[in-house]
Amino acid sequence: NKSSTCTTAQVASSKQQDLDPKISGFSRNQKQPHRKGRKASTIDILLEVTAAILYTQRQNNKMSTGHHSRRTVVHGSSALRRLLKSERGNLVRAPVLLVSSKETPQCESFPEVHTACEGTKFMVGMEFGFRSVPATVISAYPTLEDVKKAAELVNRSGATSVIGVGSGAAMDLAKAVFQEDDATNNLENLILAPATRGAALAAGASRSILLDPHEETLVLEKHHGHDDDENAVHIAIDPKMVCDTGPGSMTDAIFASIAVGVDSIYSSEGVVKRPDQVISTLRCGLEALHALDHQEDGPSPSAHELTIEALFHAGELLSYGTGTTNRNITLACVSSVLPISFPEAQSLTFMSSLLPGLFDTYQDAVLMEGVSSDEVGTLIQRVQAHAMYEKIPSLSSLAVDSTANFDVASMLKQVHTNQSVWNCLDVDDAILEEVLHRSLIR
Repeated sequence: NKSSTCTTAQVASSKQQDLDPKISGFSRNQKQPHRKGRKASTIDILLEVTAAILYTQRQNNKMSTGHHSRRTVVHGSSALRRLLKSERGNLVRAPVLLVSSKETPQCESFPEVHTACEGTKFMVGMEFGFRSVPATVISAYPTLEDVKKAAELVNRSGATSVIGVGSGAAMDLAKAVFQEDDATNNLENLILAPATRGAALAAGASRSILLDPHEETLVLEKHHGHDDDENAVHIAIDPKMVCDTGPGSMTDAIFASIAVGVDSIYSSEGVVKRPDQVISTLRCGLEALHALDHQEDGPSPSAHELTIEALFHAGELLSYGTGTTNRNITLACVSSVLPISFPEAQSLTFMSSLLPGLFDTYQDAVLMEGVSSDEVGTLIQRVQAHAMYEKIPSLSSLAVDSTANFDVASMLKQVHTNQSVWNCLDVDDAILEEVLHRSLIR
């Protein structure tokens, strides 16, 4: 609650003043003030040395570790309003960088996203009285230049919080700014409020995907940033705020979430850090398909809510290959093949088109440790048996030129180029080639 959050911040501030020599008056060349005529005791010297060591460790951690933050998720109606209310004490102290999606000719037919962004601006400024600094993104993916400009806004305004609302690009830009070296000295809080299905996936993901326009490929943001647990990440998942139309169908979005869930098993060769999350993703996807089967007039609310939940869980499962596990096949293809070979395809539709290829390639799936193989196998069989499974678009059907002759070898080359930029681990080429080939020829 609000009171406990403030108390934690006060305690953390007090601890920092005690340990940080620059704040408390300690330094390597400056001794602690003592009473006149009293020599420094052993305890005094130990305290001074300890403070200097702890300060050095904090600086080293800041350069070598990632962002370790408190992460909370608020679900349900008016989730963002409830979240802003609970964080009022933190948000009112300094300006807020408000990252939102800007309406473009390509998304004029989806006014719900525009309404969500404008409603959030009104809520932040008029209802809660927070000072805000606007930043907008108009492309499908933010660029490195977008991140740099937003970080400059943070530094000029003294903002200590970032709120991202709207599309997946807005989520990625908000997260990237929160991790940007030039802005992290000020930022303490990140709040994400997705307003599209793609944004729900991006909000669940721990990293940001940016566009490098010169290389025509998607890159991973530089993962620097905060070094203490007092920096908070809050995510508001409100189904009423998320547009239930938009690019791609709900079925594509559901199968995209399932593709990430299945892919997380295969790409990691069964060693999944959160197997329960895989099961939750597959179950939510199947329940969303079941809800779609029983809708009467238009998309059912339950199918919409389950789709958002499945996408959010799928985002949490994304692996970037920067540690000891492989990057997801779906993420590798979206980052490299999609921008060049399928520039007009929607990300979720593209990801869904890889699902049959994943299934066909892994007839004998490598199952997760600690999870019943029967449970996973049953869920996968139910997905394949669903009537909508046969209607998943083939990868070749997503091309601008339907007569194009797709060369899997050239796609693999695109993945290799992107892999070198990311400096990440990917699955064996033979597996990736098989997935792409089977996805193309359906």
